[in-house]
Amino acid sequence: MDFLIKYSNLIWLIIWFAVLLVGAKVCGLKKWNEDAMSFNQTKAILGFCAFGIVLHHCAEHRSAFWLPQYYIRPGLEKYILIGHLLVAIFLFYSGYGMYKSAKNNVHSFDKYFAKRYIPILIPFAVTYAAFLILAKIYKVHQKDILDRHPYAWYVYFILVLYLAFWLGFRFIKKDWFGILIVAVGSFAWVFWCLRTGRGTWWYNTSQMFLVGILVAKFEKGFVWLFKKLYVLWLILFAVVTYLGYQVGYNMWGIVQNYNLQMNEVQVANWQIFGQLISSLSVALLAMTVSLKVRIGNPVNRFLGTITLELYLIHGLFVEIFGPYIIVERAMSKTAIKNNFLYVIVVFAVSVPLAYLMGLLDKRIKNMLTKPKNS
Repeated sequence: MDFLIKYSNLIWLIIWFAVLLVGAKVCGLKKWNEDAMSFNQTKAILGFCAFGIVLHHCAEHRSAFWLPQYYIRPGLEKYILIGHLLVAIFLFYSGYGMYKSAKNNVHSFDKYFAKRYIPILIPFAVTYAAFLILAKIYKVHQKDILDRHPYAWYVYFILVLYLAFWLGFRFIKKDWFGILIVAVGSFAWVFWCLRTGRGTWWYNTSQMFLVGILVAKFEKGFVWLFKKLYVLWLILFAVVTYLGYQVGYNMWGIVQNYNLQMNEVQVANWQIFGQLISSLSVALLAMTVSLKVRIGNPVNRFLGTITLELYLIHGLFVEIFGPYIIVERAMSKTAIKNNFLYVIVVFAVSVPLAYLMGLLDKRIKNMLTKPKNS
């Protein structure tokens, strides 16, 4: 058990990348994966990202440097600050998929809100109610109703984006108009987040849905460009992601190391810039890698089918089995002290429940979208 605790970061890294790479096939010289942006490939990548999000939230609750000392357990430090990179990939492929669906399926806007909102609102409602019960049990009161589900900011944002997409692409069949409306919706979201004092994670990937749409619209050009000087692009996106990440989360260290004269506002602005840039580059890096690597195995494909359900439900067990309940408001009575076991239990409970919620989503969605004459 001591071995597992000591090497927990490395063990979970190996497991996590095994989820991505087992069964992967690398294309040979001058050969390309023509399915790089296919539904199956992107879902497999999102399954990998969903796995990483669970690790990230477990790390935030057990190994984060900002926690009170008596909460901290070593073993997950490497996953504390990776969340925005994974969310960026989610939003990127979501925007890409929405645009492709709108262009390739003449019925994509039929019963649009039933098809798009029901799979989101059902797991949200279930998990929101569960968090209300948890807060009641532990006598935790959250004044802001949006914060009563600590992980639901993504749901609020994606609902706004889906509405903007519908407004932009449903009635006026001009791509420039749809792109403009989605851009306005994204900027409006950022403006609202800043005005209401939301944390940076609410908006540091806000541009990526729009980027996904743009890549989908100009896909042939992007693919042609990335195939040219492929290795150079690969290195560039990897380096920019790394540097952007460092600026985004280690700007004070950079200021001190290089004796830079910067105030708190300037540092904060640079941090947001670093997070925005690394969000963009990591999504393009994922796309570039996909041009050479065909990804897909039963595990990542399965996780790719329950990404939203897993995202919403796992947070409940991150809290229940973690050291505290809802933003350090109360000590958990069911905390698991061993970090390695903690992550395993969170996965073991969350994945089956996410799958069951997914089945419920599909059943209700099919009932609401079923043609009347069938």
